[in-house]
This record gives sequence, structure tokens and C-alpha cells, in this order.
Amino acid sequence: CDENSTEFGIRFRPLAGNSVFWYNTDEYGEVDYLTYHAGRPPGEHGRKIGLNTWTHVDKFPLQTKT
Repeated sequence: CDENSTEFGIRFRPLAGNSVFWYNTDEYGEVDYLTYHAGRPPGEHGRKIGLNTWTHVDKFPLQTKT
């Protein structure tokens, strides 16, 4: 997505020790396109650290190598 897009006007300023969480599906399990998002570059003297975690509402089948 376009990192300069402000179509919905929501931005989060990072704070040490905090996180942001959102669902990317609606109550029917369909993609919620309102959760479309992009990261921003760090400031001139900034440093960017990211962590992604995926959670599942229902059981998630795992495949094992045989």
C-alpha cells in the first residue's frame, strides 16, 4: 500500500514498550479492507524495529514434515 496514503487518517506514534493490535477480518471471517496498512520510514535519526505476530481465532492446522 502507499506509505503516504492518509485515506483513513489513522496513525500511531510508537512508544517504548507499547504495541498495536488489530483484526484484519470481519465477524464473518472475510477480509476487512479497512485494515489495509503501511509502515512509515523512521525519522532522520530514528531506528525502526518491527515484530509481527499472527493470531488465529479458530484452531490452526499445523503440518509436520515427514
